[in-house]
Amino acid sequence: ALLGALLGKLRATSVPADDLSTGALPKLSVALPICTDEVDNIFARAALADAAAIGGWELCNISTSAEAAAEALARKYPRMPDIDTVDVLIVDVGAASTWVAAVRLCAEAAEGWTAEVLTENSDSGLGCVDFDAVIFDHFSEVVRAKYGEPVAAGSRAGLRLLDGCERLRKLLSTMPEAATTVENLVEGVDVPLTLSRDELASSCASLYERLRAVIDRVLAHEGLQPFASVEASGGGTRMPSVQAVMSEALSASAVGAALGDVKFGAKLDDASTALGAAFLGKVRHSALAASAATPAAGDAPAPAEADVAAALTFCGLLAGDEL
Repeated sequence: ALLGALLGKLRATSVPADDLSTGALPKLSVALPICTDEVDNIFARAALADAAAIGGWELCNISTSAEAAAEALARKYPRMPDIDTVDVLIVDVGAASTWVAAVRLCAEAAEGWTAEVLTENSDSGLGCVDFDAVIFDHFSEVVRAKYGEPVAAGSRAGLRLLDGCERLRKLLSTMPEAATTVENLVEGVDVPLTLSRDELASSCASLYERLRAVIDRVLAHEGLQPFASVEASGGGTRMPSVQAVMSEALSASAVGAALGDVKFGAKLDDASTALGAAFLGKVRHSALAASAATPAAGDAPAPAEADVAAALTFCGLLAGDEL
């Protein structure tokens, strides 16, 4: 219901009044965030379909984040002469989740590419906030040992410390050792904090292992050809330690060995997933509209209308009955 209200507000503020007056529903295309499992994914799609109906949108496309990013990459990747297909690895370490995908770009007759996600893998509980949490636990213990009281998570002091941990992590992306000060952390005392890249690496070793496992599962997929490039996306990939894990995984694989020491690409910015979802929505809606323009045999409904009705009915049944 809350998401439906938000989508309704978005519709009221972003769709021109003249378009709303026609009675036709505006089109909505969405890239889903990472889900923990297939059941969670089905629930998310059903909830999104309900929210779109509440907000007054026609849901024309639901894609994964990898599919949307791949579509955006196809619009940005430079065309190379005499090359029909290239495989690209995308690694996205975001605020709260991580996904890795192998994408194949196929040359079109005109300039440009079409994108196909060959395989993807993810960890819905691995992101920048998890690194911040490890740093928080480290300094909470340091404060307890020095000042005699720990910093409680969720308290005002805890939020200030967490903000300081985030600053340290970001600073370590550009320097080997970082320092910051958290004001009024303990009984009006401003507490200085320092952290080095080596300390961060040792504290977050288990997180790097999880990241390596996600990358390795994608690199082990059969049928991949040697990657032409690696695209790093998400704020977490700016961390040198994360880039080192990516390089180690590539060097240990047959399809990525040539790129182990190569600088990673940065063609996918923060808006690329949303941009790719919009492109996919336009392409799929146009395909459905073209199918609907061709009369179906007999009295059967047009294929596009039947497909859309079936998809929305399926989501509605899941949301109303099983879930």
